Amino acid sequence: MMRFSPVLGWVLAYLVLAFLFLSPEVGNHSEAEDAFTYAREVEVEGYREILHPHHRLYHPLIKAVYELSGAERSYPVLVAVSQGAALLALFFFSLLLRELGVKGEGRRFVFVAGLAFSYGFWRYTHEVEAYTVGSAVAMMILWLFFRCRGAWRGVVMAVGLVLALNVHRALGPPLLLAGGTLLVGQKEWRSLALFVISAGGLYLAAEWTAGQVGEPSRQGPEFSGFFYEEQTVERSQDRAGTKLSPASLPKAAIGLGSSVVATNLLMGVDPVFEFLQKRLFPYRFLQEERLLAQGQPIWFQALWALLLVATLAGIAFFLWQVVRDWQQWRTWAPASWALLVATGGYAGMIVIFEPGNPEMWLLGVPFFWLVAALLMRAVSTRSLAVWTVVFAGGNFLGGMALLAEEEKDYHFVTSRFIRAEGRPQDWYLLGYRGAVQARFVRYRVGALQVVPLPRESEKFASFYHELTGELSRGRRVFVHTTVLERPASFGVSLADFGLSYRPGPTPGGGGEIVLAAPGDEPHSVNSAR
Repeated sequence: MMRFSPVLGWVLAYLVLAFLFLSPEVGNHSEAEDAFTYAREVEVEGYREILHPHHRLYHPLIKAVYELSGAERSYPVLVAVSQGAALLALFFFSLLLRELGVKGEGRRFVFVAGLAFSYGFWRYTHEVEAYTVGSAVAMMILWLFFRCRGAWRGVVMAVGLVLALNVHRALGPPLLLAGGTLLVGQKEWRSLALFVISAGGLYLAAEWTAGQVGEPSRQGPEFSGFFYEEQTVERSQDRAGTKLSPASLPKAAIGLGSSVVATNLLMGVDPVFEFLQKRLFPYRFLQEERLLAQGQPIWFQALWALLLVATLAGIAFFLWQVVRDWQQWRTWAPASWALLVATGGYAGMIVIFEPGNPEMWLLGVPFFWLVAALLMRAVSTRSLAVWTVVFAGGNFLGGMALLAEEEKDYHFVTSRFIRAEGRPQDWYLLGYRGAVQARFVRYRVGALQVVPLPRESEKFASFYHELTGELSRGRRVFVHTTVLERPASFGVSLADFGLSYRPGPTPGGGGEIVLAAPGDEPHSVNSAR
């Protein structure tokens, strides 16, 4: 009788995990703020024009893959890049677990599944963003740190560090701390000196090279076609969290928590939404998440809530086990300390700069899972496995399942009219916080001219005159629904300038400004809500 190979069994287990990880259909892209900018840029811009100071190597990489693919549109190709990078990150994550002394293939499998089904990691695997590529590079370079030996070890580590830094700028501090702590712990002073000196030299060389190439300004590249150049899309200066404050730690808990546990359905609860939008995050636009959460059946919400409570109860139990085993640090190797210091450094950086933004925590999620694997040695593999199933189920119901419908995408729903009738030469008038809408529509419609509302009331008259001129020349001026949500924004009747507002065929889908015909009712845009 043929015996079943354990190796084959684990290969099959990982293949099933990969299938479950990659299988969700994502039609709603409203949470990915930069995705459509990146997708459009690789189609229409050159390599120099798409360079980004925060992730210089990511954009040339995705453009090269897109060009090699021969595809007409870039978005599906770039999602495939993210998915491939995510699988690579999981592979090196599993190797790191082995390096850190996590015993047993089953236990390592559970932690790999935990990372895979963490909501932020899972969600952005299906998106056009730099995070999964950054995570793959981070795990690969960290593994290189732990495995590299020899006289030139410090130089090799420095090359890896600067490579990672240029894939995503936020990887620099944690990997610098990891490499330094590891070499100090191993008392490799020569390698440490080579690491620091080489990293500094390579970093300066990379910065000099970027300066010679001439990186373009990244201040709203999706708005580069403005006719009305005096204006910019409204960006709040009150981004609480760019410095330490009493609210930083609660915001960090929400930001990190949301990158691990799917909590989108909470946005459908009015008091929760009002508190988050008006009190804690007034500078963020949460209508996207609110639309995503609305209209779900009661049984669906109840099942998700039950899984969420079980997930949080499991986390509390695991924390208690960690506290009871607090003396485990006495047996830690230098690699474990390096990981802990790197993770703490990353967390500290995000708490200082932007703690409430879940995207900012995404690159740290694999680091946190590695630390969890170190700390939870007293927790049984069976308990971890049961919890991971509950955790994955909750994140599917409360996150990935909600993303299947394009009809729940805020930017898809509110741009119906312009997507149906807009042409590249037309204007699109945005209200407040319209950056993501502009990116979405520019990708779908083409070289559309995105025009934000003037902020100063004294500029309304000249703005109206310019609209009238464009309409007379045959352009159409479409209006986003946010223009209708601030009656004080326009303040002047369209009829005074021979203009009229015409709503689109679907509520919330926008409308357009037209030249008033004889007999039109005089009204402002704001009266058409």
